[in-house]
Formats: sequence, structure tokens, C-alpha cells
Amino acid sequence: MTDQNKNKTNTLFSVRPLFQWLAVFALMLSAGLIAYQNGLLTLLGYEATTINANLPATTPSIASLASNAPDPVKISIAQETSNLALPKRNIELTTEKALAAKAAIKRNDFSTAAQITGDVLAHSKLLNWRFYPFNDFMRYFFNETDYGYLEYLDKWVAQEPKSALAHLLRAQWYYSIGQGIRGYDFSSKVADTHLQTYEDYLQNSDKDILAAIHLNAENPYSYFMYLNSISRMGDSPETEQAFQLGINKFPTYYALYRARLKSLTPKWGGSPQAMYAFTSKYADKAKEHSPLKMLYLQLYNYMVDAASIACSSDKERDKCVGEVMAKLIKPRMADDINTALELYNKTDPYQFALEINSILLSLAETSGADHFSGSILQLASDRMGSQLQLVDNNSGHNNYLLDQVAAKSWEDINHYENAEKKYQEALLDIKNTRFPNEEEQFIALADIYLNFASMYFDNAKYAKAIVYQNAAIAMGGGRFDKSLSCGSYFNLKYYTDAIQACSARIESGADMHAYWWRAASYMSSNQADAALTDFKKVADSESSYRESAVINLSAIYAQKQDYPQMLSVFKSHPFLLDEEQTTDHNQLMIGFNNRCYAYMQLGELQKALDDCTSSLKYGNLPDAFQKQQTLVKMLKEKNTH
Repeated sequence: MTDQNKNKTNTLFSVRPLFQWLAVFALMLSAGLIAYQNGLLTLLGYEATTINANLPATTPSIASLASNAPDPVKISIAQETSNLALPKRNIELTTEKALAAKAAIKRNDFSTAAQITGDVLAHSKLLNWRFYPFNDFMRYFFNETDYGYLEYLDKWVAQEPKSALAHLLRAQWYYSIGQGIRGYDFSSKVADTHLQTYEDYLQNSDKDILAAIHLNAENPYSYFMYLNSISRMGDSPETEQAFQLGINKFPTYYALYRARLKSLTPKWGGSPQAMYAFTSKYADKAKEHSPLKMLYLQLYNYMVDAASIACSSDKERDKCVGEVMAKLIKPRMADDINTALELYNKTDPYQFALEINSILLSLAETSGADHFSGSILQLASDRMGSQLQLVDNNSGHNNYLLDQVAAKSWEDINHYENAEKKYQEALLDIKNTRFPNEEEQFIALADIYLNFASMYFDNAKYAKAIVYQNAAIAMGGGRFDKSLSCGSYFNLKYYTDAIQACSARIESGADMHAYWWRAASYMSSNQADAALTDFKKVADSESSYRESAVINLSAIYAQKQDYPQMLSVFKSHPFLLDEEQTTDHNQLMIGFNNRCYAYMQLGELQKALDDCTSSLKYGNLPDAFQKQQTLVKMLKEKNTH
């Protein structure tokens, strides 16, 4: 392999850092170039030194961890954690109460689960834009990977069929697991079997929610959850019926209005006209200080999102979004936005900041909407007396949430030093913020530390990512564990630590990212069977990691020389080689190349040739070209005999 080809290989995977060297390993292993023996990469028929310089060492850290010698990386992590001087937290967080209730359910202690849940519900109130803290409690109760709870919830409902909480929690389980199975992509890109399972689960969720409402009509969250579930039907009579059911009981519950407005967006079968009519009907007629005035700003957010989706295939997306928005925005929208922003001085400033922060973050994450998100951010900053510039003469007295939005804006354009500075300002501004209770202050700190961790992780500063991820967990509990520690330990090649961190994350309710990183760590520490189990779980999901999981499954079976099973991986996960479902050409290139190798080993030469040819259509892999030429010769020789 020439230096030029090595550089090409590295470049191919730089656009998707999640693969890291594993993707290179998968490609080369499946190409038949390398074998994995005793924890070392060995080239078949080549000098090992021609590739080792471009791949990290495989397992030196495991030996280091097993010894009693001081580990400089871990010493650095401990020292930097100490330097943060984190405040002591002596209170139990709402999300920790949810974990305690989950643990009680799993040991069939339903009375304790009901007591914890009921106590949180009894102390919750409708506060402008939220039902606090019960919404937070329920939102983080079950995760998309909490598969093992249904049998316990069924038992609880069977024992106490008149328990509204038992029905509500089972409904939440069906909703969370169903959503995880479906994923968050457009339905056209989701497997039909997953869509059907999702629908079945949510129908079960609907039945339980209605039972919970029948047994206790005084819980606002039940109505919100029912509307959220029914909204999968988009702008439909059923969605409107669920909305009316909720607002007839709780006419000031803002979350119901926001959810219904979302269901009126074009991607859910609605239209800009319907969105305007809804907002006018409920926001125009609301009292001057009503939280419903925030619908004006939420409308703007959804309009920008609709424009971005309409321009998704346009090469000049920013320009296209501007042109679409020019057609969508009515002359009065500027006045309406100002009316929404005036709520800062007419309602609870803290709650206002929380709500507008979610809108600003949504705008900031909308592709092609930089101009529109920046304009609203500046308007909000002016109204709230906060400054956004880096040279700040108001430091310590700005709004910490706006600091974070500004930091994310810098982060999005790769100005990480500026982002770091704004995050530091956010920490300073928290000290001068009046929080309604101690828990919300800890949550605010945790959120900033998690932003730091994400930024450092994205910039391959993995030790720092561990420091700030751990700080986020210390302040905010498991809610702020985003698998960054296990991913960071993996990238630092501390595979034992990575497995432990990922397992802890999975135990507390992780998404598929933790399974992927744990599988990668198992694979890198020669635990192929354990890696297969986790990679299969990810490959069978709708996670954005599923393509890389399929590729790594094929690599492991190639390592085992189990070529029929290697081929079955592609048969059972056809999305990888479907151009409509896998738009990343690197994934298609590797997938076809790997299957080419499997067919070649099984003697199906024409199929192998077809796949190598397809691989080259999506990228120029020298090995695919070499196999293609070899296969042409083999087929020619076969046909001449």
C-alpha cells in the first residue's frame, strides 16, 4: 500500500469520526488485507510497519490499567476535576427519584414506585410554560433501551387495575420503547417492520393513557402525553380531539398548544395557513400576560423549520431558506414576536428564559437558518438586558442561557475558543441568577458542563471530555450522562474503563450510543462475542450508528472466517446497501466492498464482481479495484474451461 493510498484511506473516514480507526480496521479486514491476532494488527503478505504508523496501538492501556503504576492521564483527569471546585450536592434530584422508582418496579415493589411517583405529582404545579417537576420526572423515567420493564408493569397493572399511576407508567414505557424502535427519521427511511411495531406500541400506550385519565382526570401530564402520542397521526381529527380534551380540562397548559401547533406544520400534513389560523385563534385572544403569547415565537420557529425542510435538496440552502421565508412571513409577524418577547417583563423571567432558550436552540440547530436564529437571539438578548459579544462589559450579569446559545453558535462555525469563553461566562452568570430552588441551579450547572464535555469530545480532547461529563453527572445526575465518558475512554484506548462506563450508562437507561461504544471497546479488547451482541442490538435499531454497526458485524465474522454468517449480516440489514436509506457514500462503498469479499470467499464470483464494481461507484478503494481485476481474471479462466 503506497503512502498516497494510506492518506486516501484516512481521509475517507475523517468525515465520520465515530468510526475512528475501527472503520479503517473493518474495511481492511473485510478486504482481506489484515488479520487480528493476539491484540495486534498483522498485515497478510505486507510489512506491518507500512500501516502501523497510521493506526493507533491497540491495547497498551489495558496493561497499564492492570498495573499499580500511576497513570498520567488519570492523574490529569483527577487534578482537573479537583480544579473545577464543584459545589456539594446534598439533595436528591427529580431524575434520581425516577431512577429509584424504576428500581422499585424491577424488584416488584410497586407500593414504593407509586409512593415516589405520587409524591412528585403531588408537589407539581402548572407554571406558565411547564408542569413542573412531573414533566421532567416522566420524560426521563423510561429510555428507549429499557426493554426489560414490561413484565413488571404488566404485573403491577394486574395487581392494581385501578391505579392511574400504574397505567400511566406502562403507557410511558410503550411510548418510549416504541419511539426508540421507530427512530426520528422521516418515515420513508424507517423499516416497515419498525413502523408497524411503533404503531402497535403507541396504540397500547394510548389505551393505558386513557385508562389513567379515566382513573385520575386531574393530572395534566396524562393529557399532554396522550396528545403527543396521537400527534403521530399528524393534522388529523384524532389529534384535534386529543387537543380539545386537554385544553377543556387545563386551558392554561401551554405544552398542549405547542404540541398541537407542531402537528399543523407541513411535515405533519398541515400548512402555513393552518399554523397562522391556530396561532391567531389562541394567542391573539389570550390575555396580555398569558404564556400563550409565546405561540408567536414558536410559530416563527416552526416556519423556519418548514422552510429548511423545503430547501433540503437545494445546494444553496441558506439562500433558499431566505426565499421561502420571504413568502411565508406575514407583515405582522415582527410585531407578534415583540409581543412574545415582552413576556420577559410580564411573567417569571426565569421560566421565560427556559422557554425561549428551547426555541433559540431549535432555531440554531435548523440547517440554513443562521440568519433567522441570529436575529431572534439578538432581539431576545436586547429585551433581556444581556450581551452576546466576546468583549463583554456586563460579565456576570448576563443571562446564562443566552450565553450558552451564543457559545453553541460559535461552536457550530468551529470557533471553539470563543465558544469556550462564552461557556465560562455562563458559569459566571449562574452565580448571579436567582433560581426558584436549589435543584434548578444544579441542573443549570450540569447543562453547561455537558456542553463543555460535548465540545471537547468533538475536538478529540477526550480527557477533558471525561472531566466535564463527570462534572455534569455530579451536578445533574444520570440525566446528563450522554455516553461521552465511555466514548472518550475508548478513544483514549482505555477499553476496560470504556466498558465499565458504558455498562453503567446502559444500566441507568442509555441510548444506542452507549451500546455502540461498548461494542467497539469489546472488539478492540478481543472480546468478539460480546461485541457481536452489542453491535447486533445497534444494527437492529434505527440509530444513526446502525450502518457502522453492520460494517463491524461483517468485520467480526470475517475475523472468525464465518463467511456465510458474514453474508447473512447484509441480508438481514438491507438498508446498508440501499442508496435511498444510506445516503453516505462512504458507508455504501465499504458495505459493497465487504460483501464482495464475503461472496469471493464463498466462491460466488459474479456476485462478488458486481459488488466490487458497485463499491468503486461510490469511492476509489484501491483494494476494491484490485479484487475487481482479480475477479475478472478468475471468471474469465472459469468460463474458458
